[in-house]
Amino acid sequence: MNFPFLGRVVVVVVGVVVVLTTTACTSDARRSEPVPSSFAFSGIAPPTPDPLLEYSQNSTVMVALARAETILTQKCMRRFGYDYKPVMNFEKYAESFVIDDARLYGITDPVVAKVYGYLPAPSDVGVSDANAALASANFDLVLSGWKEGEPPSLESLSKSPGSSGGIEIPAGGCLGDARLKITGDVRSVSADSASLGQDIAIQVWQSAMEDAEVVAAKKVWAACMAKDGYTVVDPFDGPERLSGQGEDGSIHPASEAEVKQALANIECKKKTGWVKIANAVHVRYAQRAIEENQLALQESKRFFDNALKNANNVIAQG
Repeated sequence: MNFPFLGRVVVVVVGVVVVLTTTACTSDARRSEPVPSSFAFSGIAPPTPDPLLEYSQNSTVMVALARAETILTQKCMRRFGYDYKPVMNFEKYAESFVIDDARLYGITDPVVAKVYGYLPAPSDVGVSDANAALASANFDLVLSGWKEGEPPSLESLSKSPGSSGGIEIPAGGCLGDARLKITGDVRSVSADSASLGQDIAIQVWQSAMEDAEVVAAKKVWAACMAKDGYTVVDPFDGPERLSGQGEDGSIHPASEAEVKQALANIECKKKTGWVKIANAVHVRYAQRAIEENQLALQESKRFFDNALKNANNVIAQG
């Protein structure tokens, strides 16, 4: 069984871990039709949002933190003569949360499946070459405190990495300074209070998907797939080889065979009510976890509430 949480790419933004769904396999045959440049979500949305989102990395918080970090970083970089560009498409970043939530119970979007099979549409959240023209050792030092291609150690994050143009660089570079002002922590690795909600969310999801009611729903779904000629036992599982996955992690159109199976997978989810059942059990487990970890989760909530307040103040000031 594939765990969506554990198969996601980790991206560090403002010291908090963001997860974006992906899968690693090899490439195969390609479809000849043009690839749409963007997809509006059209999958099966979970009926009830995960209650643990209030204590972890929900879209409202994370998008605001990313915007605020960019604003503060740009201001800081200007002091050193750099015209720093945003490295993220914030609208696409917000949309990615909707897509990720819908994939919590396996693939559900037929529009994407018709082109990419079991894989998500290629993400254009990041703008990787936004600051390529500025690349230099001094740029890295000012931006994040990197020296000679190496990140700053935890010990060195408490002090300036040096100076540029006669101006002292803040600890952790301009990015670290932005994190400090928003979350109170210069580090790019989330503090315990920030990661607790996400850690519990992963554990809860795994336990819920092994619940007897969910296991029974899987069998009903598998029986539906068997009628279409597929021998599969889990709504999360696809072909052993995902045809659209490049060796470098890139995503391409899937083979006709994979597309056909993916669409059958989604149709059986609709017929059997898989998403509704899995979501109901998942939410029940989440609510129980909140009750059992109330005090610790309140600390996590305070962390995000405070960070969101700081981020919104930065955004308002521009």
